[in-house]
Amino acid sequence: ETEKLLTFHDKRLQKVVTCVGGTNGKQDLRNLSGFTPIVVATPGRLLDHLQNNGLAERMANLDSLILDEADQLLDMGFRPDIERILRLLEPSQTSRQTLLFSATVPTSVSEIA
Repeated sequence: ETEKLLTFHDKRLQKVVTCVGGTNGKQDLRNLSGFTPIVVATPGRLLDHLQNNGLAERMANLDSLILDEADQLLDMGFRPDIERILRLLEPSQTSRQTLLFSATVPTSVSEIA
């Protein structure tokens, strides 16, 4: 769906890389090489790439961080991973917009926000 929406934008911005657990992490790294404007990832795989593969340095000037289904992520026990991700992305904190999407906004989501 993201790729369909991006057809209206500059070709350079149309690269979307998806990184999820259970897939080839080395292929993720190949896909992440070069200019990568949009990364869609599960918390565990993103954390792995941030901690072990130099992605944190590349994301130091991150414009936007989006957590979709934030309430579900927290209910499923991903809060420690999300907090680690936020710490690793701290260099971008002053300029980054962090968006949390959720059908409901329980206290746990408010605390992360």
